[in-house]
Amino acid sequence: MEEERYPLFRDGATLLRALRDKGEEFWITRGEEMALYTFHQAAERVPAYKNFLKQQGIRHDTVKTIADFKKIPVIDKDSYILNYPLRELVWDGTFAQGMVIAQSSGTTREPFFWPRL
Repeated sequence: MEEERYPLFRDGATLLRALRDKGEEFWITRGEEMALYTFHQAAERVPAYKNFLKQQGIRHDTVKTIADFKKIPVIDKDSYILNYPLRELVWDGTFAQGMVIAQSSGTTREPFFWPRL
């Protein structure tokens, strides 16, 4: 998250004040802004997601509101994760330093492995 874009999160004391002083509508709006920001970043930087959106006929630059965002198809293991190599599922197609590999329990099928920071 960019510090300039989200100055409320620059330190704990500032965030605690904001949590106390800001109303519910502020936090709903902030969450929507962050969701849209993350969506656009992923659409530009995650190779698999960029391809997924292209296959769905979606140009991320046309998604401007949370209502637009809610129309984006949901991804899941079958429609997204299993269709791309692991390297294409991560930011910039690169495994970051400090990334670890997590494993699902495999309760629905085979266990699945994915990188996370």
